[in-house]
Amino acid sequence: MQELQDPKADAQLRGLILTMVYINHKRQRRRLTSTVIHGTIAREGYRFTKNDVLTAIQDLRDRDYLRYQQVLDADQSVFIQAIELTAQGRDLVDRRFDDPAVMTQ
Repeated sequence: MQELQDPKADAQLRGLILTMVYINHKRQRRRLTSTVIHGTIAREGYRFTKNDVLTAIQDLRDRDYLRYQQVLDADQSVFIQAIELTAQGRDLVDRRFDDPAVMTQ
């Protein structure tokens, strides 16, 4: 059984993801995927698994901060693509309000 993650680590991961999508949006780049986000976070030295990233992206959607398309890949694993910010997600990153479940920088 996989060890449960600390709630602060979960909040940090949600904040990292939301900030990445926000920066990508501001630069008007191609929409991100869960694979790109996981790879970028891993290259930065964070030790979050692919499933941690998928769960955090889903949590951000549940909070109405992101929208995306979810598909199954050839191995029947979840793959998230076309990730985009909602207006509420931009407002959170811009610090128009706080959410203790998302640690933005």
